[in-house]
Amino acid sequence: ADVSPDGKLLAILGYGQVLLYSISESSGDNLDLQPITCRRLKFRGQTEAVAWLDNRSLIILNEQRKIYWMYRAGPQN
Repeated sequence: ADVSPDGKLLAILGYGQVLLYSISESSGDNLDLQPITCRRLKFRGQTEAVAWLDNRSLIILNEQRKIYWMYRAGPQN
């Protein structure tokens, strides 16, 4: 999992998918997460890591050391 550089999005890597959440202001130790989308991954191999490159682009790596890019379309904030 990784939080976007602006702190507004959370990406969680699951089995064959990436889940994106919006992060709202939190109270205390709890985060207020709102689901945005679930994107299925079309490439093969066991995915191992996800990281934000900027506020709109993710990089995903698998066990075979392949690198994949994911771009999130939408309004620029």
